Amino acid sequence: MTQAALSATNRVPQHLVDPFAHMLLAALNEIAILVALADDPGKAGTTGRAAVKELLTRILDSTAVATEREIYDRSRSKCCCQPGRDNCLETI
Repeated sequence: MTQAALSATNRVPQHLVDPFAHMLLAALNEIAILVALADDPGKAGTTGRAAVKELLTRILDSTAVATEREIYDRSRSKCCCQPGRDNCLETI
């Protein structure tokens, strides 16, 4: 499924689809480990989901190419890692 999604976007050269799919799987495994070992798995899971969503959006969505300013603004906005924020997935 990952290989088909990468291939369908035409954003990844065909000869790199398989290596990209393996790298994505490795990244997902790392997030799973991070969540499993976290002191607060719920918070880590929320942050992990947001990170995975952002990664996949940047790779698979051709309209998701962000400017440096947008990346900076996102890094400075409130998210689930900050007290008082209910759900950062809606702001990403």
